[in-house]
Amino acid sequence: MIKYIKRSNEGSTSEDVSPTLLDLSLDGIYIENNRGEILECNPSGHEMFGYTKEEMLNLTIRDLVPEEFAKELPEIIPDNMATGDVYVERVNRKKDGEIFPTEINSKYIYIDGKKRLIVFVRDISTRKKMEDELKEMSRRDELTKVYNRRYIMKKLEDEIIRSKLENCPLSIALLDIDNFKKVNDTFGHLFGDEVLIRFSNVIRKNLRKTDYLGRIGGEEFIIIFSNAVLDDGYNILFRVKEKMNSIFWEKEKLSVTFSAGLFEVDHGEEEYSCKNVIKLIDNLMYRAKKCGKNCIITPSDGSLEGS
Repeated sequence: MIKYIKRSNEGSTSEDVSPTLLDLSLDGIYIENNRGEILECNPSGHEMFGYTKEEMLNLTIRDLVPEEFAKELPEIIPDNMATGDVYVERVNRKKDGEIFPTEINSKYIYIDGKKRLIVFVRDISTRKKMEDELKEMSRRDELTKVYNRRYIMKKLEDEIIRSKLENCPLSIALLDIDNFKKVNDTFGHLFGDEVLIRFSNVIRKNLRKTDYLGRIGGEEFIIIFSNAVLDDGYNILFRVKEKMNSIFWEKEKLSVTFSAGLFEVDHGEEEYSCKNVIKLIDNLMYRAKKCGKNCIITPSDGSLEGS
C-alpha cells in the first residue's frame, strides 16, 4: 500500500493516496486472476475501451482483443507471459469493435495471499500515427510528394525480385521533362518547381493503385508498373503524354513535354538487377531525346511519337 507521510511540528500522520494515483493515471490499470478475469480497474481502464466499470468487471482479457488473437490465449495464463521483464505491443478491441494499438506491461503479485496479475495498458494510437507519418515523410520527395530516390530504388529492387519469384510481369519507365533547364532559365526556379509539381500530379492521377512513382533527381522520374506488360505501361504513359500536351500554361508559348524509356523485365532471358534495369531504361530515354523528344521509346520498335 502506498502511504503519503505528512510531517509537521506536532508529529506525523499517514494518508493512503493509492486510489488517487490510480484515478489520475492515463494508463489503464487492471487486476486480473490467472484465468484472465478482470477483478478491478481504474477509470482509464474501462474508459479506454468504452465500457462502464461494471461492464469491465464482467469481462476477461479475451473480450478486449481481436477474435483471432483471443482464440490463441490459453485458459490459464502462464507465469512466463507476465514476468514484467518484457515490453509488449499489441492491438486491442474496444466495445464498439474499433481496433487500436497498445503497449502492455504486466507482473504477478500477491494480494491478500492470492496470486494476481497487475496489468498496465497504454493507448499508443497517437504515437503510432505520428510514427507512420514520419515514416511516410521520410519516403517522400519534399517538393513533389512522390517517392524519393532512396525509397523508389529499394522498391524497384523488391519488385524485380517479386516478379521473378511470382512469375508476374513488370514494366519500368524513366521519364525526363524536355528542355527543363530552359524553363528554369526563362521563367525562374519557382515556376520550374510548379512544373515539376504539376507534372508529377498528372502522372500520379493516371497510375493504377499498384504502380509506384518516384523522383530520382532533377526533372527525372521513374515509374514501376507492377503486374504490367509493356503495352500496359505504354498505354498509361501515352495517356500522361496527352494530358501534358493539353495543359494550358500561363507563360506565353510554353508547352511541357517529356521523353521516356519503357522496358519490360523478362526473367526468362537473363538475370536483372536494379542497376542494369536503370541502365537499360536510361539508354532508352536517351534515345527518345535523340529522336526529337516528346516520345516514348521501347526496346522493340524505337520511337512511338505523338503530336
